[in-house]
Amino acid sequence: MHELAVRPHATPTLVVAVAILSMSGTALALLWSVMWVPVLVTGTGASLFLWPLVLAFSLLPWGGVVVALVLGVVARRRAETRGSTAVVVTSAVLSGLAPIALWFGGPFSAVA
Repeated sequence: MHELAVRPHATPTLVVAVAILSMSGTALALLWSVMWVPVLVTGTGASLFLWPLVLAFSLLPWGGVVVALVLGVVARRRAETRGSTAVVVTSAVLSGLAPIALWFGGPFSAVA
């Protein structure tokens, strides 16, 4: 059997990284929607008083994204697969984009 024909199985590290990344990404998306959807729908900043609370709640999922990034790098070093590469890239993008999106409403926002 050719060595390229053997597909490396997902390591437990990669499975944990995917789980943490999906939960953290969902939590960040929920926090973003609580913060910015009312602003985008109504055009007023009435929900912006929630900003300190949303910021405090976002620290745990953002930390989860950073943990998923580290676990993704570890999984990628053990077995370089498309899944491990996707976790690393997604975690890196989300770890940079999440604070910006929560602070400014994201790049897809028309809020000034």
